[in-house]
Amino acid sequence: MRCAWQALMPLLLLPLSLAAQEPAVFSAGDLWESFLPTHVGKSYDEVADDARQTYYLARLGNHDRQWSTPTQMYPGGENLHIPWKQVIEMVEYSPGINPGARDPRDANYAYGFETSAVIGERMADEGPHWVDENKRHQLIYWASTPTNLGIRVSFRVRQWTVNHANLNDFIAIEMELTNTGRLDVDGDGTPEKTSNRINCLTLNWRHEPINSMTNSSRGVRGASGWFTGPTTGYDGTPDPSGAPWDVPVTFSGMSPNLLSEVGDMGQLWAPDGSRVLGVTMNRWRTYHDIHTGAQWIAAKQGPLGVVGSTANQPDKKTIYDSHPVGAGPQRGWFTSVNRNANPNAHQHPPTPKGRQLESLRLGRQKMV
Repeated sequence: MRCAWQALMPLLLLPLSLAAQEPAVFSAGDLWESFLPTHVGKSYDEVADDARQTYYLARLGNHDRQWSTPTQMYPGGENLHIPWKQVIEMVEYSPGINPGARDPRDANYAYGFETSAVIGERMADEGPHWVDENKRHQLIYWASTPTNLGIRVSFRVRQWTVNHANLNDFIAIEMELTNTGRLDVDGDGTPEKTSNRINCLTLNWRHEPINSMTNSSRGVRGASGWFTGPTTGYDGTPDPSGAPWDVPVTFSGMSPNLLSEVGDMGQLWAPDGSRVLGVTMNRWRTYHDIHTGAQWIAAKQGPLGVVGSTANQPDKKTIYDSHPVGAGPQRGWFTSVNRNANPNAHQHPPTPKGRQLESLRLGRQKMV
């Protein structure tokens, strides 16, 4: 069994100015992925410049619903993408922030995203580039955008090619957040506030683990992986230090329609001979015993430097003055993993049930 991970590290603005703005496709390591910031483009289930139909801070993989960009493709170049969709969301809680919400219960919450009218400079690299073109050890991608919440977001996304200690099995996504105070919830270019104080901010990573699609010979959507069981779970068992591993995982399980028996504890169970794990494409019996996932690993204070690590910067505490993720025996205490049967809970009317959407939420941050 091999594991592939995406590490998400939200940090606190780095002014950058480059003309080209393109999404990033990472294919230098064993894990292939693509990254689309909100200002570079909108995914197929969003509508540009429509605040009621724009939701994401960034889209990861399958930007066009044709699988022309990889989404947790492992190993790189494999003919299978693992999840259908992945997104990073930023949500603010402040009383009365969103008076135009469809549901009155949502009036205190607002998603963070970019529209063309939101005030502020935008930049993005023309795809990822080598930090050192001779060594070619590290790919990096920079982007920066204003948002309707008045939070300027800078992204640094990195991938390594060196296989030592499986360094090429993950992609690190870092975000620097700076509150400008310029709140423009509907994204029309006219701020409702110019000194907005954020009560609470949450970052959320969502994905839809359906074992996704293959690619055709033209590099677009091919055969589908329906009728397999995209099994998801959370590993909180102790690591060698005694701290929880704190790892949410997705892997190929058995087809749900085979769960026809009831086990000793009331759980659904597949009959003998049908308990097959790791098969992703039933029609081809494709064995793809891969565990994938993503995790918030840190929230730090201070700027996101042009080079180097932010590991030694002080932690950004939650609104309860707790560690942003949890450390030692409390690792993972302040993130949450949940499941939503609606693959896109933002849309009205909601899409039909039947797919599962996993969500990984970072501890609530306080910003001034």
